[in-house]
Amino acid sequence: MIKKFFTFLLALFGIMPAVWADDGVWIEKLNGTKQGFLFSQQPQISYTADALVMTTTAATATFPLDELKRIYFDSDVVTGINAVAGGGSAQLLRATAVGAELSGFPAGTSVTVYALSGSKVAQLRVPSDGQLTVDLTAFPQGIYMIQAEKITLKIQKK
Repeated sequence: MIKKFFTFLLALFGIMPAVWADDGVWIEKLNGTKQGFLFSQQPQISYTADALVMTTTAATATFPLDELKRIYFDSDVVTGINAVAGGGSAQLLRATAVGAELSGFPAGTSVTVYALSGSKVAQLRVPSDGQLTVDLTAFPQGIYMIQAEKITLKIQKK
């Protein structure tokens, strides 16, 4: 059933009209957290045996299937790291020119940066305001995985 749903979503992305360029797709988890992806970033949904993988022109995020509540389309996708209007606890992890920005995570959340080889290259904690910038400028070129809770972002540093 899940495979049919994801196949439908993949087909739907292929026929989206250009007028939806400012709209996006939301991933909502069972714990109530949400993450949005703009259609202008050309999101592509794929999946592994136990995870949904959202790939955009900026980054890749992985979500365990057993934690997903729903996937839906909406025009209220957050384009920055601001809180979602109307309350809620949206956790955002997005790529930036220097690395990544996190918002909406609880204070003290562990954020780990891994090199492509799997070695841990940095360990950070989210401060009390819930926002953190992961600066990769001091690291050599390569592919890095940034993990906060169960959200993972893959970044290529050029």
